[in-house]
Amino acid sequence: ENLNSITSYLMRRLEEDISSREETKKNEEIEFSPVNFPAQKSVFIAGRVVCDAEGKLNAQSVLLEGDRATSAGNSIRLDISKLESYALFPGQVGIDELLFL
Repeated sequence: ENLNSITSYLMRRLEEDISSREETKKNEEIEFSPVNFPAQKSVFIAGRVVCDAEGKLNAQSVLLEGDRATSAGNSIRLDISKLESYALFPGQVGIDELLFL
């Protein structure tokens, strides 16, 4: 039950972040995409960082789990292997503009 309440809290925070982002950029057209939807241009994705394995988060184990409303909780692998540095932790929520290559 504790894990469910933490997950619910994180998803509520994510939904608040989405609303806030939409409010601050209301003059710009922002459309959130599902994480598993291929796109030829950069898109906004809302989700949280998850690890695909037990143990420490590393460049090969980072997934982005999409929000429930847009992505139905689906996830994609994030390739961060070419980044010089990064600061991510499992459960971290955020909104990012991504370009799928």
